[in-house]
Amino acid sequence: MTLIKQTGTSFYYNDMVSFTPDGSHKIRIYANDTAGNMNQSQTQFLTVDTTQPTNYGVVMGKVTDLANNPMSNVKVSVGDQNSTTNDQGWFSISNVAAESKELITFSKNGSVTTYKVTDVQVGTASFIETAISNVGATASLKAETGGTATTLDNSSVTIGANSLVNSQNSTFTGNAVVSITAFDPSDENQLNAFPGEFMGVSAQNQTSPIKSFGFMDVSVADQNGHELQLASGRSAQISIPVPTSMLSAAGGLETCPMWYFNPRTGTWQEQGYGTYSPSLGCFVGNVSHFSTWNFDILYPAAYVSGRVVDSNGNPVEGAEVKCWGRGWCQQRWASGETSTSINGTFRRIPVEVGVLFKYKALKGGHNSTVLDIPRSLTQGEE
Repeated sequence: MTLIKQTGTSFYYNDMVSFTPDGSHKIRIYANDTAGNMNQSQTQFLTVDTTQPTNYGVVMGKVTDLANNPMSNVKVSVGDQNSTTNDQGWFSISNVAAESKELITFSKNGSVTTYKVTDVQVGTASFIETAISNVGATASLKAETGGTATTLDNSSVTIGANSLVNSQNSTFTGNAVVSITAFDPSDENQLNAFPGEFMGVSAQNQTSPIKSFGFMDVSVADQNGHELQLASGRSAQISIPVPTSMLSAAGGLETCPMWYFNPRTGTWQEQGYGTYSPSLGCFVGNVSHFSTWNFDILYPAAYVSGRVVDSNGNPVEGAEVKCWGRGWCQQRWASGETSTSINGTFRRIPVEVGVLFKYKALKGGHNSTVLDIPRSLTQGEE
């Protein structure tokens, strides 16, 4: 049994217990304190079934906040399967239909819902880590007159008069609650809260890697928490702050494509353009609905392929491999393989051309050393 964490007088251990027979088992843990007194846990029940599944896998992982602290009571959903994170942020969902690009939803009251994509493989556990954020700021405005909700970092949304509708598509009147949460893609922890993958479907219906100048979640609800949206043909203006390290690059762009995350498909969709405002340090643009919005540009890609093994050289199946830009000014994209194969291999992870980057593998609470690529790659190189 290995001590993995101590918090005050609480101790957390990791151990592996093997059961030979399938069936139901009872577990009770006994431990002696420093005075020699024996203590015992409550009885826990579990069922062991070693029958090889025919078309199902397991999704497991960990959820943290933006300070990298574990988040408990987060609802995790994959298809029609659900779980909740424990006090250490861990979750596990069994009997998930095996298929590529499975969308995982992470939600909690008072937090911004985010999404990740993973490949679920038959008979193995796919590992995923994510961060979720508390809602950044809220403001109230009268739907009949509209108005602007603004935060201290210049994030904002401006809604016109009589622009909101309820779920029945009827014009909403009364007070609406606007929630705004902006994310800094130059911060590694905030980058981990990015919904989906850093891949976008362009207006020309081409899928390409994207990098972000800033992303922001905008939601609007009535006083009872029921979602409100923009009426057909109406728009709202949003401002998303650009990190200090990216202001120079942003200032060199006349316009920047806008993208929204589509939770039904798990993809980023291009829709419209925004302009950079030097006085605000923000990109500003109009949106047709409330969602998570992102100012991104495409980048020329090279590719990384490889294999994950353990300390004994054995292949690690179901590991997550992450690559991200190295350096403060380049921390605005990330990509990765969401589940390595039975041989531990991963293929063609897109990385930005001409940029040094870091990469690591992780599974089940174990992380490889963070490695640095020794040189930048050229377009199309693998």
